[in-house]
Amino acid sequence: MKFLIFNGKTIKTMLLIPLLAMSVFPGLTGTESASNEELAKQSIKNYVEAAQSGDASEAAKWVIDTRFNSEQEQLKEYKESVSNNPFSDVSIKNVVSASDGTYTATVELTRKDDGSINTVTYPIIKKGDSWKVLVGGQETKSKKVEKLIQSQSEENSTSSVKPSAVELTSYGVNF
Repeated sequence: MKFLIFNGKTIKTMLLIPLLAMSVFPGLTGTESASNEELAKQSIKNYVEAAQSGDASEAAKWVIDTRFNSEQEQLKEYKESVSNNPFSDVSIKNVVSASDGTYTATVELTRKDDGSINTVTYPIIKKGDSWKVLVGGQETKSKKVEKLIQSQSEENSTSSVKPSAVELTSYGVNF
């Protein structure tokens, strides 16, 4: 240890070599940067946690939401959504890599009203240096609402409104 005290250059060299090795080989120190998959997983996790905790501003930071024309409109809608959240539980089931360098998250949403589970998939894409959840109208309606919409649609398709040509032929008008 005596040689470290009397020779300042030796001390500097002995400190510099490990620092240089850590910067060239970050895996040696455990400071390796996060993988794209880990970053994609973190973005969906952050989005879900922010939405569940009622933090609309934070949730909006983690998404690209194509349903809105402006960030103000998006934030307004998010604030309304988190205050009327119909889900008691949100669970990220998996995040898998897609062939185009993006990821897809599968999320299960448990409804407060009847306990039914909606499974939704969200693409996760890289925008600039960060990963964002792509929200573009994924369906989260309850099964009851879906059935109601479907029955209304069926009723409308069997309405008594007929095209004029059909009505005219029944009155003997020839074309």
